[in-house]
Amino acid sequence: MTVQDVVEESIWITGPSSTVDLAPLDTRHPEHYGCRLLVFECDTPERRNAQLTALKQGLEGLLQRCPILDGSVLANEDGQGRHITPGQGLELSVKDLSASIPSFSTLKTTHFPPSSLPAKLLNPAPLDVSGSQPYPTCKVQYTLIDGGILLSFAFSHVVTDGAGADEILRVLSLSTRNSYDPAHAPTTTETIGLDRTLLRNITSPIAFDIAQHKAYVLDPATASPAESPHPFRASTPEIPVLIRISKDNLSLLKADATPDSGFVSSHDALAALMWRSVFHIRAHRSSSAVALLPTTEAKFFMPSDARRHLGLDRAYVGNAVYQLTASLSAATLLSDAGLRTAAAAIRAAITDVKPELVESYMQELKRRWIGWGFMQNYDTTGFGMGSGWTSTELYEWDWGDAFGRVASYRFPGSEGADNYILPKRLDGSAEVVVSVMPEEVHLLEAEDMFGKYGQVVR
Repeated sequence: MTVQDVVEESIWITGPSSTVDLAPLDTRHPEHYGCRLLVFECDTPERRNAQLTALKQGLEGLLQRCPILDGSVLANEDGQGRHITPGQGLELSVKDLSASIPSFSTLKTTHFPPSSLPAKLLNPAPLDVSGSQPYPTCKVQYTLIDGGILLSFAFSHVVTDGAGADEILRVLSLSTRNSYDPAHAPTTTETIGLDRTLLRNITSPIAFDIAQHKAYVLDPATASPAESPHPFRASTPEIPVLIRISKDNLSLLKADATPDSGFVSSHDALAALMWRSVFHIRAHRSSSAVALLPTTEAKFFMPSDARRHLGLDRAYVGNAVYQLTASLSAATLLSDAGLRTAAAAIRAAITDVKPELVESYMQELKRRWIGWGFMQNYDTTGFGMGSGWTSTELYEWDWGDAFGRVASYRFPGSEGADNYILPKRLDGSAEVVVSVMPEEVHLLEAEDMFGKYGQVVR
């Protein structure tokens, strides 16, 4: 396909009028957009036209189920949080970036590396989300490349968290498929994303005590402008690096990360290896960094889906995240037993969370925002990561004849560094992304980092 085949345009799609009373975590959550990128094959102009037709019809169907996606976000008059108002509609942008992004076949051969999928081109989120002016709850971008298309979704965090975004995409896949085959029409037309009653009215049997919520802080510290850079901090911009781990090597990693007594999951093992590897690289960036090791505490941070603790349906669209943390001395994390110790610490952080603890946090949010601890040191002694590990089913979704199934799923979420675990592949393999400086990428191939288990994609 050539540029002449493509009409770059913005298509506005509207749904039924709706209102939503947001829960405290929705309205107080610091604003940013969660972006999802789906890669599909598209080898002819006819198929592209069929995809666009199906996508427009699919989005129309989605808005019938989740009408707030054509709305706008605006700051509350009292300055405390945000709300959703009727908007202009859901914008679908059609772009041709075949001259800027590698072809589908090249991306497939190189395993769709994030470095070839730049956020500045593929994340349709607006730049101004201050709240002084309305901004969209959701934006969609259909990007044409040679031999394929990239479908990007940017969801305001006022609308939902990552698990809710996956549910929205599942509904869209059904709606898009139904545009070809009515026999596969969804069995329900119930709206999603509108009922936040449980979290708006939540109560807790225990009082909120910040000491019990180890990943949170009441008064986040801010660095002084005159403060010298921390020796662990990158001196040049970091880049995201994709690492692929086969099913067999994932089993090996889990075995290596499992303590003599106790259980850890494959996800715990992956997270522990990422934490240990990135911390090791940061801690050896200079002699000044090495000198800090005897007194340094290494911190791990990860958001968790708290739906199961709150009695919410797995398909709940909204924010239901509870932050987790683990802590080890630098010496322990970097020791020969560091991988096992880190995996056990991450497992303990998960199992220590109880429903009443999450409820007390959600109840306190009615009164005030509780800061995230990782904001203090995420780029130095703290390691923050996200995860889509349990979203394997998205590779099974059939989007209809024009689209087929997803070839790859990525998070083009930011211009800078990110660390995250991608959805488990259908063949049982894993994909993770960690961020380091370009001159440090080769260090990830060390035997005590990813060299024993995975392929660092360059």
